[in-house]
Amino acid sequence: MDYYNTNVNYISATNSRDNYNYIENIKNDDFALYPDYDNSQTNRDSALDEAIMEIKRSITGEKDDEIFYSILLSQATSENDKRIIQSIINDEKKHNKMLKQLYEELTKTTPPTSTMSRTNNSSTEYLKNLEKALFGELEAVEKYRRIMAVMPDKIKYSMLMEILTDEIKHAIKYNLLITKNIK
Repeated sequence: MDYYNTNVNYISATNSRDNYNYIENIKNDDFALYPDYDNSQTNRDSALDEAIMEIKRSITGEKDDEIFYSILLSQATSENDKRIIQSIINDEKKHNKMLKQLYEELTKTTPPTSTMSRTNNSSTEYLKNLEKALFGELEAVEKYRRIMAVMPDKIKYSMLMEILTDEIKHAIKYNLLITKNIK
């Protein structure tokens, strides 16, 4: 499924702001968030290659998160907690599809399928797993921000912005669940 071809009007409508020029800054000027940013073509290509490798790793990472969050779902203490965690699991599935599409568009190849994911080392304690999930989401925000900074066009940038903002929402939701479940 080509996720963004069905949403092009939404993307162009939401990203047509006049101040949406910092993607162009990556190509033309120093990128303000990264003062040491080197704008040479070689370094841009290298940064994009690194981002592609990170996207490849993230495809497995999102699947790992989905599996780990399923464990959390089984540990949830209330129906409300279960609804929140299920919404996060659904987002992780969406992210996996989006990342695969990004990888395919950037490399013109199909991402390798991984039959083996990393060990999650989940705890049997719900609260500890919630905390692990929270910090995993915060790390994901940083990762996707770095990847997003080198995307070659607004559509790919917007795809990563959607994933990044979902990860921020997930962190907020996990923070809520932690607060609710502290005894």
